[in-house]
Amino acid sequence: MTSNNENNNRNPAKESTKVIKFRRKLEQFYSEQDKKITQMAKERMKNKIEQWISDNVKDRVPVQKKGCSLFDGNANSEPISFLAKKIRKKIQQGYFSPVQDPENDA
Repeated sequence: MTSNNENNNRNPAKESTKVIKFRRKLEQFYSEQDKKITQMAKERMKNKIEQWISDNVKDRVPVQKKGCSLFDGNANSEPISFLAKKIRKKIQQGYFSPVQDPENDA
């Protein structure tokens, strides 16, 4: 039997030709995408987003009026689903408790 240290020192399996071919295609695709995204394109998109936000500011709801919070103490929680109730009942009945192995009890 080999130890863990010996297993870690082995060379990994070679990649198949399909994996190598796919990896090359991905690298080529991402390098082409990087070439298309220039600093000027980023700046243009930033300006478009800022313009859209300023155009739609009239439709925004002030947070103070709406009164939203991240956590409301489960005051508005969803009802428990049928499946969750069923699983909870099985847990309470001990359905998922570990099985005792008589050989290891000794």
